[in-house]
Amino acid sequence: ALTVLPDGVTSIGSNAFYGCTNLALTVLPDGVTSISSYAFSGCTNLTLDCLNNEYAENYAETNNIPYIFKRFYRSRYSKDKQGIGLGLPLTKKIVEAQPENKYAKHILQQVKMLHNDSESLPKFQALCTDNKTISTKDITSAQVSVITTWASWSYDSMEQQRQLKSLSDSSTGKLKILSICVDASQKECKRTLERENIKYPVVCDGKMMEGNLLKKLGLFSVPGNIVMKNGKIIARNLTTQELKQKLEALI
Repeated sequence: ALTVLPDGVTSIGSNAFYGCTNLALTVLPDGVTSISSYAFSGCTNLTLDCLNNEYAENYAETNNIPYIFKRFYRSRYSKDKQGIGLGLPLTKKIVEAQPENKYAKHILQQVKMLHNDSESLPKFQALCTDNKTISTKDITSAQVSVITTWASWSYDSMEQQRQLKSLSDSSTGKLKILSICVDASQKECKRTLERENIKYPVVCDGKMMEGNLLKKLGLFSVPGNIVMKNGKIIARNLTTQELKQKLEALI
């Protein structure tokens, strides 16, 4: 099972997860700066996803906990190309060693996409919360388009949605957005859409990070995003500020 600690978590105390043998892949937010030596004592099936958090990486290494660190599977749009070369063999090894680790398989799929010379979006079709169907063609036919992930419990992803909504409202039709909500409850997703007055297409299948669309697109983080211009992928997983600046320049 995948466990994602909330964005606001900055410290993990002693024995916080003591003896949690069901704790498998656990995502630590970038804001975590303090973890007790015994926080994960007895968690025999644990793998930590340290995202871009070097403190968490050092903690995992010091305490002999298996971990994944994003520097090994950076986007090909990053200036640091070394991460791409390391990413594919590393993730293959992780999947070979942990064949039941579904999250590692997600990462492997994304890294394979980054190694692929093609910058085209995979073909897909999905049902939105308004019961309308959206497909690859609907997204790639726009001059500028974004696919993004969010959750009602993630402050960063909600702020990204608010920025996207503002840009969409002022883009005079130039910007097409598809957002994927990873909430477990479709009702909670719809309540959030109503509260935030979000009108662009949203997919929420209630499967959280296990949804088929996420797997197909290689999206595994919240927030996460894919930016396209004239149907071609030009960027992935930008921060909210980077995404805003990129889209403002394109539209």
